This record gives sequence, C-alpha cells and structure tokens, in this order.
Amino acid sequence: MDEEITVAQAAKLTGHSDRTIRRWIRSGKLPARQNSPKRYIILTSDLNKALGLKTTRQTKTALMQAHINELEKRIELLEKAFAGLSFQHIRILEQYVALKADPAPLPHTSP
Repeated sequence: MDEEITVAQAAKLTGHSDRTIRRWIRSGKLPARQNSPKRYIILTSDLNKALGLKTTRQTKTALMQAHINELEKRIELLEKAFAGLSFQHIRILEQYVALKADPAPLPHTSP
C-alpha cells in the first residue's frame, strides 16, 4: 500500500531540497496531489518511479529512518529542557528552605 508523504519528507528521503521536489512536481516529473495552496501530498510509489526505484521497501525504510532521526532530535531537545527545569526546581527549593529556616520580616514601607 502506498504511503502519503509531504514535500519535506520526500526531500529528506531523496537527499534533495524541498525546492527541487517542488520543481519536479511543477514540471510533471513527480505526480502529487495539492491539498492546500502550498502543500502537496506525494505517494511513495510515485516518488519511487520518479527516482527509478522498483520497490517501495527502500523508500519505507528511509522514511522510517527519517522519522527516527527527527524523534531523536526532539528527545534531545526535551532532555535539555528538562535538565534546565530540574536545575530551576532545585534552586527554588533551596530558596524555600532558606526562607523557612530564617523567616526575616519583610520591610514595611509607609504609603
């Protein structure tokens, strides 16, 4: 069964730029369905034909690898964000403990 992919996914799979994929679509080399003014859906079988491949197995493998790579990048970003939040959490807890141990009165200002 054909899988539907975006221009960006086709670009990652082929090693070409989004611009090249769009040029192939405009020239008719790569059939695609336009689902909004600037968005196209490409069937993996059509991409294979445009590249001269006989099976979609290579395309599916490459597409899955592209998904895995993107997810690994997202995980790395989330881990960095979590580390930053953990550091902030520790600092807030330290400040809370310090305030609880020595509750100095807040300065009162007259109006």
